[in-house]
Amino acid sequence: MTRQEYKQKLMRKIIFTHKIKDKDIIKELKNASFEDTTLLHIQMRPLPRTLKQHNSQFIWIKRHCDYAIRYKRECSNKLTNLKNEYSKFIKENKIKNTNDFTPEQYTKYRLLLELISLEEQNLETAKDSIIDLNGKLEYICDYYDRINLPLSEFASFVRY
Repeated sequence: MTRQEYKQKLMRKIIFTHKIKDKDIIKELKNASFEDTTLLHIQMRPLPRTLKQHNSQFIWIKRHCDYAIRYKRECSNKLTNLKNEYSKFIKENKIKNTNDFTPEQYTKYRLLLELISLEEQNLETAKDSIIDLNGKLEYICDYYDRINLPLSEFASFVRY
């Protein structure tokens, strides 16, 4: 099964399981990257009940945690770059009031503000994803503590 086929399978599962009928959301899911789709799938899964489900979710989280952290880092870097570009734009044009803008400057100013706002939202989403994954991981580890899972058994599926 290719990544694209697997993405389609996960997308259909997300849509069916959560009864998503909004066409805009379905379109966004189709346009999302493979990693975003799998991360959404992990986040939307209910809390596990059996040892097998705990092991499965642990492996899913382990495989996609790096992507979530890398995505957060990318968003943070983009936001820093945009803020630096905004500061540079204001300093170069020596603007103290928005009324001093020419139409071209105002367009660039509005674009930079919108990009900063979008990147701040992306960064918050990335942080929320990491917090969600961390919460699920804590829940799984608490379960392992409660059932006194042997270290050898834990190590066997950590390698996946």
